[in-house]
Amino acid sequence: MPHAREGDLLDRIASDKACDDARLVYADWLDDHGRAAEAERIRAQIDHAQRAPRDLTAIGRAEASLPDLDRDWERALPRAARALFLMVEYRRGLPTRLAVRPLDRISADDWSDVLDALARLAPSVEHLALNVGGRDAGRDEAKHIFDALRGFPHLAHLELRSSLLATALTEARRVPPISALRLDDSHPGDAVGMLARALSAPEALRALRVTATSHVASDRDVQDLAHLSGLAELELSGFELDQSALARLADLPRLSHLVATLAADVDPAGLVGIGRLERLDCALRPGRWVPPAGLWPRLPGLVALTIDGADPLAATDLRAIAAAPGLRTLRLGAATPRRACDLDELAALPALVRLELGGATDDHLARLAVAVPHLRALRLADAAPSTRGLVALGRLGHLSWLALDARGAAGTDLVPLAHLPALDALVLGPDAREEGLRSLASCARLKWLDLERAQYMTPLGLAELARLPHLERLRLDVPAIEAAHLAAALRLPVLRQLELAQAPTAALAQARIEHAGRCRIVVARELYATGPRWVARLASDDVSREAWLAASGA
Repeated sequence: MPHAREGDLLDRIASDKACDDARLVYADWLDDHGRAAEAERIRAQIDHAQRAPRDLTAIGRAEASLPDLDRDWERALPRAARALFLMVEYRRGLPTRLAVRPLDRISADDWSDVLDALARLAPSVEHLALNVGGRDAGRDEAKHIFDALRGFPHLAHLELRSSLLATALTEARRVPPISALRLDDSHPGDAVGMLARALSAPEALRALRVTATSHVASDRDVQDLAHLSGLAELELSGFELDQSALARLADLPRLSHLVATLAADVDPAGLVGIGRLERLDCALRPGRWVPPAGLWPRLPGLVALTIDGADPLAATDLRAIAAAPGLRTLRLGAATPRRACDLDELAALPALVRLELGGATDDHLARLAVAVPHLRALRLADAAPSTRGLVALGRLGHLSWLALDARGAAGTDLVPLAHLPALDALVLGPDAREEGLRSLASCARLKWLDLERAQYMTPLGLAELARLPHLERLRLDVPAIEAAHLAAALRLPVLRQLELAQAPTAALAQARIEHAGRCRIVVARELYATGPRWVARLASDDVSREAWLAASGA
């Protein structure tokens, strides 16, 4: 545990995360106690956070302040920690997220020692992702692990990835008060029931995600959810809810976001009992039910709806959905109507700004542009529109984000996208090639480009992006990325942030040295050969496509 005075300072920081004054007071305390490097880390990262995102001098100083975990943490961690992969994210100078995954089997006592040491090194951690592997273990090991979690006084978000850890929840009252929890590889009834008994403050939990193998959940599986009275977000993946289980969800007075698959014979009218429902992600299997027309007006707060896996909807189905006047986000996927004219029904949704369609044809896009001209974000899944379809999108004068990430899309001619006056973010799929990027030169306003699973992308193709005068952010997901790809991307004249799905360590280190102060490089996963197993990085809230949509108001 930290020094008493240090603990008080960290408590003050945790109580008002948006205020930097408490962090700066803590930095002064660290200076007074011979911990100048930690004090500089806080000041540098606050300076970075307070300046404009493009201030690369501040970014460079903040990244330089990150510790070398292999050197700086090795002395403080037990030898068993060398069998782990650690990733630590720093926010405004303090470690706030910690991911722990074993690279080899370690004992219960070693787990306890490692977590105790990590709690001393990073008492400010709020988000802990703990993966102890897929093996089973006894209660003694579970007790050690959950006792060690109490060493993180500000823990708010816990991810437990292992069937072992679901079983471990039988150690009642061993999980500290948290607001978000993820359980993987769990039987829903066992996980939910043990969870309700294990949390020391079940009413504090706001978000729960449970994944399981294929299973139909009944009310007995979810009855203990009623103990989680503060639950607002619930995601149940890998199993289906029957009618009795759906009825049980009405016992959650604050539930506003539900992700679930409903069994074949379920009457969706049961959703009406969830009075605060704002977001519904409803996965269906082909050929199963479509919610009745009278359902949507009875969910007045609904702003986001996903219906995936169902057979294509008809005009009557879309007309029924349009009775939810506050709907802002609609994802249809495979449920996209076969007839293009059925999309005319979307004109009755004045608030709709985000839409995902599956298998849309050029005719669908022409109808869409007339029905929803105010659309701001559009994803075309499993569709490869022709030049005619892209020209039709030119009527969407407010469209700022477009994803053409299906195989076969964006292979060559993208010139028609120049007719989208507000387009500044674009996602291209695996068939993006050199010719397609060359045709993007006409999209002069483009600021953000995502090349997703770009298996055919070459360094010469990336060089074509130099024709985009305002391209500031590039996300590059190349399966076999090489130093030449990095070099080509970093030659782009105004690039400020390069986001890589993966990168070889040596090439990445050299690129960071050569381009420090000009372009920030963010990597989701580094490819380690003999490199470090422990990674420290700055927290990045703004690198995802979803974040871009939110920032654009979509």
